[in-house]
Amino acid sequence: MTATKRGVRPSPQESVEWLRTKMNQLGISGLDELQRKSGKDKGLISRYFRQERNAGIDAIAP
Repeated sequence: MTATKRGVRPSPQESVEWLRTKMNQLGISGLDELQRKSGKDKGLISRYFRQERNAGIDAIAP
C-alpha cells in the first residue's frame, strides 16, 4: 500500500496487504503470533483490518 491523501481510507484488501507485508518484514507468521506480541484480541485485530472497527490511538502505541 502506498501513501494516500489525508482522509482517504484504504480498501479492506489494501489494509490486509499492508498487514501481511508488515508481518513478513517483522517475521510474524500469523494472527496468533501478532495477537501474542500486541496483546490485542485476535478477533479485534481481524475486525480492524476488515474495517469493521476503527482502531483507537492506543492500538498503534509503541
